[in-house]
Amino acid sequence: MGVSSELITAEVREAIFIQVLSYYLENDIYIRFEVSTRLAFYSSPGTDAYLKKCAEQLEKSKSYANLVNIAQVVGSLKRINRLNDENYWKEKLQAWALLDGEDDFTTVLKRQAVHALEFFNDEALIDELKSLHSHKMN
Repeated sequence: MGVSSELITAEVREAIFIQVLSYYLENDIYIRFEVSTRLAFYSSPGTDAYLKKCAEQLEKSKSYANLVNIAQVVGSLKRINRLNDENYWKEKLQAWALLDGEDDFTTVLKRQAVHALEFFNDEALIDELKSLHSHKMN
């Protein structure tokens, strides 16, 4: 029997969230959907700042393999309505979905970003992505 994340203080939830996500990032392990789904319930106001910091650092280093994990967690947060600063994440996910490159990590990141964007339930966003993608191809 598990413990309900709501029974744990925000500070402890934040520490668990950061420790688990850090483990995956530091060891270059793709986070499974089930793990990111459960991890999302441990989010707190402080985890948003941590996610943003990780995303910025990983973008600078072009660590697309680990950005996949960030996109996965962001999608899970959005799916359960716990995503803060949705505009920030929508822009990040759009940019990641439109990255150039066909290597494995870039392809997986693009796919994961599009998957996370699905949870925004914004048909105009999907049309915009199609349009931007088409424009980049020309």
